Order: sequence, then structure tokens, then C-alpha cells
Amino acid sequence: MLRNISLSLALLLLPLSQGQAGLFQIRDQNPLVLPYGLPMKAYAELPDNGQWRGFISYSRSRTTKNEGDPSGYEYLVVKGETARTDLMLFRGLEKNWALGLHIPLIRHDDQGLGGILGGSDSSFVGADGAAVGSDLAFLYRRDGKDLLSFSEGVSGIGDVAVLLGYQWQRAGADRLALYLQFKLPTGDSDKLLGSGSLDYANWFTASTRLDDHWLVNGDFGFSMLGNGDILPDQQRNFILFGGLGVEYLWRP
Repeated sequence: MLRNISLSLALLLLPLSQGQAGLFQIRDQNPLVLPYGLPMKAYAELPDNGQWRGFISYSRSRTTKNEGDPSGYEYLVVKGETARTDLMLFRGLEKNWALGLHIPLIRHDDQGLGGILGGSDSSFVGADGAAVGSDLAFLYRRDGKDLLSFSEGVSGIGDVAVLLGYQWQRAGADRLALYLQFKLPTGDSDKLLGSGSLDYANWFTASTRLDDHWLVNGDFGFSMLGNGDILPDQQRNFILFGGLGVEYLWRP
């Protein structure tokens, strides 16, 4: 069983050039996946030399997941809410380069969206075999051993990432940028605030403006993940990712 509901907001700190839209962030908010180094969406147009660009993004989601048999070989419970605030800043450099910094703040709790999905679910069974009454519970049991188990709210800084961008093309309505990202293990993996590994990502981001209102953007790349601390036997070390979006610029 998997239920999920999410809320996302974004605030642009510094303006884009005329005809360029902000970024709507969509990502997997599952607390077992979120700490790993999948990059956020980035702009296809980098700031000019000496200029700054950045945004703040806030997202909150509630995940309710129950898989397996509590008395069987494998059992997983993910029950709670995750709030994430992301600060992304870029500084334009010479020769079409830009340097970026991504700082995430993460909180796991049982507040906010619980009323939308209902109250506690007695079908969730904890480490002692009793029903989980709390709205916050992360548990992974395999072969009778609990490899992950906690039910207290936590918050803190996540894994900080350093980015390097290169403006590959900026002609007319078309934009193309290349990004490199190194994610550092600054978050506490025991609290699901970080993965505990050094991760690398490389991707292209492109956009084109069709007219005064419509834009198309997309990205494609790969991530190479180090050996993390969160359920390492379940982790993949190489991931392909991509996305395609259409945006409408509304002007009053």
C-alpha cells in the first residue's frame, strides 16, 4: 500500500531574463530516497559574469507505505511527513561558466498533512509486533532484524551540493546548459537527513521559447552514487534521469 500527497512552493530570489520562466520542482519525497544525490531542476540559462541567480523551494509530503509481512522475511513501513526547504544560488563566471551551491534543510515529522489522509492506521506493525499508533514511523525489517527503525521527529541540514554550470548555447529563444554536481555527505544519515555518501551527477538542461507565453524545457543526465548508509543493500549506484515540461507565462 502506498499513499502520497505533497505540496510545493517556490520563490525566485533574483529575476530571470525576459521570457524565461521559473522552475517548478518535482521530485520523489520518499524519505528513503530523498537523501540521495538526484539533482534538482536547474536553469537552462546561467547568469552572466558577475551576476547572481537563485531561488528558494519548499515542499512537504506525506508518505504512507506498508509492504511485506511483519513476521515474514522482509517488512517495510514508511509512515510520516517530510518537509524540505532548498536554497539554490549561482554566481556567473567568465567564459560562460557559473558556480552554484545547493543547501537543503530537511524535517521529518507527523504534522501538517495528516488530516487530509486520515488518522493512524492500525495495520502498521512496529518492531515489538504491536500496532503503530504514531503518525511517524520508519521501519525496515529483514530476516527478523530491524535495519532501520525510528519514530521521533528530526530536522537539520541535508547533504550540501556544489555545482558547476556551463552555458553551451544561448541564441535567440534557445538555451542549453551543462551541469556537474558533487553532493557532499553533510547530513546525518542516521536521521535520514543525508545519504552518508559522496555522489556525482552530470546532465544537460535545455529550453526553448515558442512564443511570448509558451516555453518547453527538459533535462537528461546520470548520477553516480557512492555507497551510502541508508539500506545499502537496496541501493543502486548508477541512475539515469530526465524530464520534459511545458510552461505558460501569464502576465496580468
